[in-house]
Amino acid sequence: MLVAVRAEPAPARAAGAAAAPGAGAGVARRSADRLTAAVRLGPVLLANVQVLLFLVLALVLFGIEAWALIDCARRPAGAFLAAGKRTKNFWLVLTAAAAVVGFIAIPPPLGLGLFTGFLQFFAVIPAGVYLADVRPAVSSYGGGRRPPRSGGGW
Repeated sequence: MLVAVRAEPAPARAAGAAAAPGAGAGVARRSADRLTAAVRLGPVLLANVQVLLFLVLALVLFGIEAWALIDCARRPAGAFLAAGKRTKNFWLVLTAAAAVVGFIAIPPPLGLGLFTGFLQFFAVIPAGVYLADVRPAVSSYGGGRRPPRSGGGW
């Protein structure tokens, strides 16, 4: 947001004439106008920084939720039962719901921003539980990243 400040020309005075009392009032008024414009611009800049930080935070949370959903989808269903955890469908539904809420909660420059506030923070909880508890337990049963093949092709 740009603020235009109108500069007034200085009154012409004769050479050698002394300045009239109160001649500096115009300069003081222009300084006060500039200061007032800067004070009005401060909250706008702060609000833009807050929106940017909230956008970055929402994108990071959505990335965690998407990571949990993709990892859960790549694991075999038998690994969840063999590890003594809930079923694969349960975790898929939970992480998919978290990813949908996280996607919808991305603020307006990139997303819809419908679920602003704490709902997007609550949505990352199932993804965090999956990544911290379930993923390490089911990772030893296969799925996920596969090791490269040894030997040549044809």
